[in-house]
Amino acid sequence: MIIEACAVGPFVMNAYLVGSEASGDAVLIDAGDEIDRLLALAKKKKLSIKAILSTHGHIDHVAGAAECRRKTGARHWLHRLDVPWLENLGQQAAMFGLAAPEPGVVDEHPEEGKLLSVSDLSFKVLHVPGHTQGHVAYVLGDQAWVGDCLFAGSIGRTDLPGGDTEQLLTSIRTKLLPLGDEVVAWPGHGPRTTMGRERRTNPFVGEE
Repeated sequence: MIIEACAVGPFVMNAYLVGSEASGDAVLIDAGDEIDRLLALAKKKKLSIKAILSTHGHIDHVAGAAECRRKTGARHWLHRLDVPWLENLGQQAAMFGLAAPEPGVVDEHPEEGKLLSVSDLSFKVLHVPGHTQGHVAYVLGDQAWVGDCLFAGSIGRTDLPGGDTEQLLTSIRTKLLPLGDEVVAWPGHGPRTTMGRERRTNPFVGEE
């Protein structure tokens, strides 16, 4: 498995290219910005993007999804509860003084426990609301892409519409940490971590 992380855009959001060495097929998790750069990386790694998996609908995570979909033919996955965020991309952009991105299109809605398969890559979907109501995490083996749910030493913000602190903490404690201490967590911002490290040391959800 090939995993490439790229911090993109004004929010320094982590976009992830996850590909199969065997088939050359790949997914792009959180196509937030700098799509040409991400496509160039895929080409360099000899990967073909077949699906765009969004963890949630905030602008820094989906602003480039439509462009990527148009340029690759990849299908876009976003939980149905976060579709309103995508539909209001222009308003989100205006809040931060940014130009409105290309209007988003959703092809599929990930659901709890559903497997999203691209070639020999099969991602399990976990619904982890709290940062947004439609936030999901994608799990492949001992790797988990957790968006803005869990960070190294911190958790996602809950002061935006649809945010709920207790719900977020429950999502982390009942869905993410039980995946196992060895599971690597790839967050939407900042460095990667492990579930074990967060369980032991995260001041919001950890044991200490």
